[in-house]
Amino acid sequence: MEISAKSKRDNTFKILYEGIPKRPSRLEVIDFIIDKLLAGEHVTRIQMCSSTATVYIETETLEQAQKIVRENKGKHFITVDGTAHPIPIAMEDGATEMRLHELPPY
Repeated sequence: MEISAKSKRDNTFKILYEGIPKRPSRLEVIDFIIDKLLAGEHVTRIQMCSSTATVYIETETLEQAQKIVRENKGKHFITVDGTAHPIPIAMEDGATEMRLHELPPY
């Protein structure tokens, strides 16, 4: 059996909704990807992860994902109760973010 070191999310970028008081619905996310990011024709898979408030979007090629991130990073906001919240868009690099709580003082 051959084991590949290749990432499972090679052609993937992510939208991070963490910290936004009201998360968008599935339909709103899809509309955002199609209408604002103009990425609809390149998308092969969308995975919404509610526990981390992250949407993973896979495209046909790595170059397409990188171009979408490059052209949209820092440009989009969502307004909730009159407050504009930035919508971070980044390449998926496979990193795992860990939070440590209640560490003893040293």
